[in-house]
Amino acid sequence: MGVNIDECTQTVRAQKWTDILRDRQSSGQSNIAYCAEHGINIKTFYYWQTKLRRQAVGMLNVSSLSKKCTPVENHPIASVSFSRNSGSEITVRKGGFTVELPHDTSPAILEKLLTVLSKVC
Repeated sequence: MGVNIDECTQTVRAQKWTDILRDRQSSGQSNIAYCAEHGINIKTFYYWQTKLRRQAVGMLNVSSLSKKCTPVENHPIASVSFSRNSGSEITVRKGGFTVELPHDTSPAILEKLLTVLSKVC
């Protein structure tokens, strides 16, 4: 069976924009300043940011989680910050993303979330 060129093109573009979004995050610049400096159309930047965030959320398919859980504190991502707010929720912040979860979120879902964030942040 042949290679699907459209899928390959989308994969390459997604990787390119993942790299751009990571570079922007590590630059410390605002989105507008970064895009101006790098000659990137701000609408294109926001399009890909939204597209990749939605793709990351889609990867959090609860039914695909395995039964094996790894405690969150042993996860290899060291730069994620967690906090419990007054509403008894868990807030996870990583690379410009903020995710709020119910306080009773299972360790398996947290594991999957950290894995996804490590790929897009």
